[in-house]
Amino acid sequence: MSQCPQCGAPTTEDQRFCGACGAAVPAPDGPTVQIPAQQPVQEPAREPTQEPTRQPAEEVPPTAQFPAVRPAEEPSRPAEEPSRPAYRPDRPGPPPIVPFADPQAPRVDRSRAPRGNWPGALATAGAAFGVALVLATVVALTGATDLDGSSAIGLTGVLTTATFGADLVQDRGGNGTFTIGQYPLLATVLALGVAVAVFRRATAGVTSIRSALADAARAGLVLSVLLTLLALLVRVARPDIRGYRGSDGESLATTGLVVQNGPTVSSIAGALILGFLVLFTVLAIATLAFRREWTSPVAYVLHGWLRAPLRGIVVLLASLMLCGVFYVVAILAGVDSTRDLPHVIGLFAVLPALGLRVLALGSLAPVGTESSIDGEEEVSFARLGDFAADHGGLFWLAPLLVLATAAAATYVVARSSSERRWVRRDVLVHLGLLLVVLPFLIRFANLHTGGELAGDGRERSFSSFGGVEGLQTTVFYVLLSALVAVALLLLGGHVDARVVLRRSVELARRVRAPGTGSGASGPSGESGQSGPSATPTGAPTPARSAGPTPPPGYRPSAAPGQGSPYGRPPQ
Repeated sequence: MSQCPQCGAPTTEDQRFCGACGAAVPAPDGPTVQIPAQQPVQEPAREPTQEPTRQPAEEVPPTAQFPAVRPAEEPSRPAEEPSRPAYRPDRPGPPPIVPFADPQAPRVDRSRAPRGNWPGALATAGAAFGVALVLATVVALTGATDLDGSSAIGLTGVLTTATFGADLVQDRGGNGTFTIGQYPLLATVLALGVAVAVFRRATAGVTSIRSALADAARAGLVLSVLLTLLALLVRVARPDIRGYRGSDGESLATTGLVVQNGPTVSSIAGALILGFLVLFTVLAIATLAFRREWTSPVAYVLHGWLRAPLRGIVVLLASLMLCGVFYVVAILAGVDSTRDLPHVIGLFAVLPALGLRVLALGSLAPVGTESSIDGEEEVSFARLGDFAADHGGLFWLAPLLVLATAAAATYVVARSSSERRWVRRDVLVHLGLLLVVLPFLIRFANLHTGGELAGDGRERSFSSFGGVEGLQTTVFYVLLSALVAVALLLLGGHVDARVVLRRSVELARRVRAPGTGSGASGPSGESGQSGPSATPTGAPTPARSAGPTPPPGYRPSAAPGQGSPYGRPPQ
């Protein structure tokens, strides 16, 4: 036998290829080296013993007895690992292997910044901006007593920025500066309403509250950019407003939108900041309240709490529009000097603000003005009686309109509740929202002015506001709405009158005798026992649980343990 020169495996003389590695075996040209066959070693015989029967060993294939030896030049690799192609200088090699980053280090993907629903944001902001621009153009063209083209164009730009909160600024040269903060509230409400409708269509397939809020922020950002560019354009043009009525010498009752003649520009800071805040806040609230397909549990819970109460707020806003129409009719009927087109246009431009005046008068809150010059204040307010005596008897109908508004809002809240058991909760949340929403509405509706006056060798600062008194209007209307809500809940069967009466009596007793608890004296004047009492036989009886006292004339109509303690089904 001979050996393979490649791997050293034993081969025979007539074998031309190695059975282990497959290499060619050269023919023997010399004496053949014979490998003596090994004889098996004979073991000494052992005595026969009984051994357990064993299964015959499986036959091992010849290849397993002599495993193939791979050449040393080719290291072994896993079968599933693909072989790498040979390196060629004329072709680019495989990309370099980059190690993973530290998991503790934050990943910042700057490529995601411009992503998002920008077409929807552009459509939403463009719709709001377009509605404001159209209504501002109508007011500028129809509200002038002596129409001038350049003045109308300049006033259009100023009113468009004022729709979302930017102040009007006038520089009167040596006489000081003058600022007017007044929303053309009809344009504001309509522009935001259209923006909400467009935004809901643009985000109809969004189920993540974060994505929806991000789209709302994008829409607010786009509107802020548009308003800022318009404010800069107005600041550069610096239009000289002429041909408008102004508000000098007029009372607040007949004053609608205030337009002062003179060089007027828009506040750039107001256009930049308030435009974003107003649109983003409205879109966020509307999205969270009127859509329920959110995957976030927190957003779903907030939707359940806010959906019905916010529908009552929407009814309140719609009622303010109707009350504003009533205010215009009552003023035109009671004041002759307002029966011209510029007056009517100015009143309709702030229609929701006039409706808020009706709401305040009907709630017995005052309406008027308050001004301050160098710390000297001057207040002029009037309630319903004096206001109706000066501006027409139709304003005596204001309380009826307020009651109808409160009843309509409460009715819509009750009908919008998802279940009957949540009606009282939704009504209470609606009353709480009124305490938050009304101050903002009053701030938007009132007229605010300020500035610096130069004269007599010194400058004096002044400020004033005109409209409804905020605190009294909020408190009186919420109390009136609470009374109306209680009445409607009683009529609808959501509140049991006997339970309310019983709890009121218990509360009155606790107020008269505080701290007595269950040991308070009864009708016979004897002190009640809080522990177990002895019976005639001497056996103590367990003390009665401190439960509600049944009303007089009570007759149980249910067996013990059935229904409520007073024989009525549980509410």
